[in-house]
Amino acid sequence: MGNYCPMPPPTLTVFLSLCSLLWQNPVGAHDLEGSVYRMSRDGSSVERISAEKPGWVTVSPRWAPDGRRILYVAQSGDRIEFHVVSATGKKLMRVKVPAHITSVAGLSWKPDGTAIAFAGGTAEGSYDIYLMKLEGGEPVPRRIVENGIQPAWSPDGRLLAFTTFRDGNLEVYVADTDGRNLRNLTRHEGNDARPAWSPDGRRIAFESDRFGNLEICIAEAVSGEVFNLSNHPGQDREPSWSGDGREIAFVSGRDWNDHIYRMAVDGTGLTRLTAEYVTDREPAWSPDGESICFVSNRPEPFPDKLSRWFSGLLTDWQ
Repeated sequence: MGNYCPMPPPTLTVFLSLCSLLWQNPVGAHDLEGSVYRMSRDGSSVERISAEKPGWVTVSPRWAPDGRRILYVAQSGDRIEFHVVSATGKKLMRVKVPAHITSVAGLSWKPDGTAIAFAGGTAEGSYDIYLMKLEGGEPVPRRIVENGIQPAWSPDGRLLAFTTFRDGNLEVYVADTDGRNLRNLTRHEGNDARPAWSPDGRRIAFESDRFGNLEICIAEAVSGEVFNLSNHPGQDREPSWSGDGREIAFVSGRDWNDHIYRMAVDGTGLTRLTAEYVTDREPAWSPDGESICFVSNRPEPFPDKLSRWFSGLLTDWQ
């Protein structure tokens, strides 16, 4: 099946829909069914942790700051929800996304674990970033940034990095968490997207095509100085920092299929973590650095599926 390319009005989403360099569109436009998996940092002990029935697509896993919960987006037809599970896949919470939001294009935990920022798209074709509490009453999203996707909360909770098309190409911006004091971090005629803060808050990793193909780059959060980390002719994207800030996990198509790799922040020590003939994407490193969540369309082994059926895990959320 080819990429689904909606034709919204001439706003941010026109570019997002047609821009093949990003390879992955917002959740509503994913063309691959996927489940959320967890593996050890060396690529071993792969285990499925999302347990929705067939017909659901689960994407965008994010570890909670406490390292004990995982949030992801679940979609079935027009229905979109945020699901929270334990690190072993035990269901903890489901939060329905308001009906006017028809797709989700990135999310990030608030550092204290009480709320999330997410990018929500409407049927009219606009994407804005919202703040929503997960606990303590009915969750009601509050819009904090217009024209933005792929939010990433800074470790100190004071700033949001995000991707926007407001300057005529994809750029990474930084703003206060109320949407004020917008600043273009990347400032380049190329396309820069998917920001990820380093644990110390001093640097932001992102993907960029400014070197002719998608590369993993790092920018200094204050000066905006950029250097190419992956420096490879393959398509490298979707960076995620390890908890100690020493390594970055990312997706690459350099070995024909999309697989997950990790490397040191100086570009050395490249290690391929996944190897099956499937599509693996969206890595998210646990805070303690011992596990990586990711999305994959790999088939689940029958014994594992049977075990989950008998344990009652493979059921709709109640």
